[in-house]
Amino acid sequence: MRPPNTILRAASARSLPSDAWTVDLIRSAEVSADAGQLRWAAELCDALLGDDRVQAAREHLAGLFGLPLTFEDGVGTARTRKRARRALEAQEDWWEIFPDEALVELLFWGVLLGVGLGELVWTSRRGRWVPRLVVWHPRALRWDTLQGRWMVRLADGSEVAVVPGDGKWVVFTPRSSTRPWAHGAWRAVAGWWRAKRYALSDWGRHSEQAGGLKVASTTDGTDADRRKLAADLGNAGTDAAVVMPPGWDLKQLAVPSSTVDVFDRLIDAADAAITLTLLGQNLTTEVTEGSRAAASVHASVAAGILQGLTASLGAALRTQVLERWAFYNFNDPAAAPWPLWDTAPPADRAQDAEVLSKRTTAAVTLADRGAPVDWRTLAEEHGVPLMAAPTAPAALSAATATTPAERRALAGQVYTDAVFDAAMRRAPAALDAGILGAVQKAVREAQDYESLRAELVRLVKDVDDSALQELVLGAVMNCANAGSFTAAEG
Repeated sequence: MRPPNTILRAASARSLPSDAWTVDLIRSAEVSADAGQLRWAAELCDALLGDDRVQAAREHLAGLFGLPLTFEDGVGTARTRKRARRALEAQEDWWEIFPDEALVELLFWGVLLGVGLGELVWTSRRGRWVPRLVVWHPRALRWDTLQGRWMVRLADGSEVAVVPGDGKWVVFTPRSSTRPWAHGAWRAVAGWWRAKRYALSDWGRHSEQAGGLKVASTTDGTDADRRKLAADLGNAGTDAAVVMPPGWDLKQLAVPSSTVDVFDRLIDAADAAITLTLLGQNLTTEVTEGSRAAASVHASVAAGILQGLTASLGAALRTQVLERWAFYNFNDPAAAPWPLWDTAPPADRAQDAEVLSKRTTAAVTLADRGAPVDWRTLAEEHGVPLMAAPTAPAALSAATATTPAERRALAGQVYTDAVFDAAMRRAPAALDAGILGAVQKAVREAQDYESLRAELVRLVKDVDDSALQELVLGAVMNCANAGSFTAAEG
């Protein structure tokens, strides 16, 4: 079976200039969209794209396609799954089907208007049918409420039905497949955008009048004199010097400087609202050192939006494009892979280091109280590389250049560590003897190894030698941890 090969042309139209969009016209676009006619809503979105914050949001979302892309196998036969995935990856069918600029355009129409429209143009390459996504301006799109389907207007004035997934059309509705235009960001953005443009226009007029309004008055003079003076003042340059006739007075009414704050606050509020609507956060480029926590929260919200958009886009591209591509080339639409973008945020190394510092401090406190802390596991959890621990002979041989006293202390420490390790393995059996309180008292009062062992023999005179040995090792361990005495060479 061959894919559709008819290439269609959309109807042309001219967008309204940005200044033409009044509040009433924006309301008319909303009413038309609710009736399924998207032309004016799409034209309004064109005007919104002239705003700096809307453009910045578009570029931010375009970064999605710079994320790592992988493909998950479909559910067809093992042979076709492997062939389909190899064709997309190794033979680069994916990048021929979906140019980055087309994906960015389709994605942003889906976010801003609520629906994006694309056409598939098929060609034969390397023995396979490979489509290419061409995004249409949604001004030609409408929803036929009577027939319950999309219709698109062509250049000759006729209309054709749009059937998503038929191998010809792609309709991307990331928020909702029912009345998707009602879920587009344009409804929330348009009001703030209009208010921002009014504020910018008023701010410009305020700048023109920054010097103030000149008002002349007189107790004498004719109407002709007043008109001539008004004309002269209007034509005077900014550095002009004026000498008033006798009996005339000239004043300049300055515009209050505080008026600028009104414009500034309104523009800032509009910018924040537009960015929040499109990206879910507004601190990406405006965060200060004092609001690091707020930036982290907003960054996580933005990551959630990206995850939702990539999941929705990946599902639409697979079901409406890749399944048809797999059908025409491998006769198995189920073999089409799933595109997956990795939207996981990068690790915050500074935060990881802070967590490691706190956990290490807590672990040291526990170790000082005799808890068996697994330092190697703690280090591995935080990606800290560790060298292999040296054996006791290696540690002693490495100390050959030290003084005799230092060597004795080192040997004693190695011995104590070995006793500690052995005791950690054997102590539980000794603790089962039921005399833990008496042993702890003996440990606290012991002055040296011999006195400790004598006291333990007195306490457990009826136990066999094996149990006594276990108990002594456990007591030595506690003494070592408490610093009661140190083992060393004579």
